[in-house]
Amino acid sequence: MLDWLVNKVQETDQDMYYFVVERSVMEKRYPGSKRTYLRLKDMEVCGGDIHAGRASVLKATNPIWKRLIEARKNPLKQAWLLGLPTLVAILFHRLTLMEAERSVSRLVGLNGHVIVCPYAELGMDIDKPFQYEIVKADLTKI
Repeated sequence: MLDWLVNKVQETDQDMYYFVVERSVMEKRYPGSKRTYLRLKDMEVCGGDIHAGRASVLKATNPIWKRLIEARKNPLKQAWLLGLPTLVAILFHRLTLMEAERSVSRLVGLNGHVIVCPYAELGMDIDKPFQYEIVKADLTKI
């Protein structure tokens, strides 16, 4: 999975890469994981738990970064940070994944790229006891 991620990053020359997992992929692999999903015009996704970017960009101190990270569990709050037009588009499911990519890139002043990941494991949290139990049960099947 990590080899796949590294290969995807090497396909383009962006400042930052954000991985998402489609709801159908997450729920097929980890039913009951209760991830937070963002319903877009073209798909429903949750954020991946691993990202990539240029070291120089990751060291930058754009104040919006902290606010976006703090709001990571709340897609509507993140949309509000992106501006009222983006929030309205999300509320009415009019925003596509690529439009979201452009909005975030413009806000933070970077060339960002969203990549849809086929591996649910890269989107599975274990920060709640029930999620830990889901992953533990899954791993004991191997």
